[in-house]
Amino acid sequence: MSDDFINEVNEGLARDKWADRGRRALPFVVGAIVLLIASVAGFQLWSWMRAEEMKKDSLTFHQAMTAMQANNPDAAVGPLKQLAQEEGGFAALAGHLQAQAELSRPAPDASAAAAALRAAGEHDGVFGDLAILKAAYLEADGLELAALEQRLAPLIERGGGAG
Repeated sequence: MSDDFINEVNEGLARDKWADRGRRALPFVVGAIVLLIASVAGFQLWSWMRAEEMKKDSLTFHQAMTAMQANNPDAAVGPLKQLAQEEGGFAALAGHLQAQAELSRPAPDASAAAAALRAAGEHDGVFGDLAILKAAYLEADGLELAALEQRLAPLIERGGGAG
């Protein structure tokens, strides 16, 4: 009988010990769950905000393209300037199209087109490199060789293109 009593007391002590550990660990478990839920909610909010920004940019781009297709480059320049100043994926492409719109106006503005291309050239990747090359081509007649080489320096330093 005393062995049964001792076993029961040991089992009770073990249960109390695990319950005490559980009570001490509970705030950490709850904190981890709350952190996980907050992280997922934050990521979902960030994804939604990014999708909304992309949607806004795509509508602006569509507006500019519609104006270009309707042979109204004056109406396309404003939205393209706006997109070119953004950080989204349309920025480098918008600079190219803005340059095209500037050159398609009734009074073409080559300096504004070159400025749009130079701004687009600040973006990484193929569109940025192409913008540098197009701006240099557009300005080649009015630049000295040294100035032209300076404009093309980012391409020359990388060996001719995006890597």
